Amino acid sequence: MEGKLKVTKERYRSRVSIIVDVLKAVESEDNEDQRLTHIMSKANLPYNRFSSILSDLVSKGLIAEKGSGEKKSYALTPKGKKYVQEYEKFKKLSEAFGLNI
Repeated sequence: MEGKLKVTKERYRSRVSIIVDVLKAVESEDNEDQRLTHIMSKANLPYNRFSSILSDLVSKGLIAEKGSGEKKSYALTPKGKKYVQEYEKFKKLSEAFGLNI
């Protein structure tokens, strides 16, 4: 099969799934606030896309911004935790009907 490209079927993430990935990246097992680069890396987003989503989530109260300048960190708010929980419920419901979101 020389010269032929292997065609892969990649799924692109919806804005909602990207938001949930960011929220999950902010949520920490050890309850420590997360730094910007850690969240970007865990959510697998480039800075230009990530920065607008982050500011939107902060303004909506899903993520709390702490500190300033280089010491800035982020934590998931109770509202953000509730969003992730409701998303997971909806995802399970959708999958039960054979729909992938």
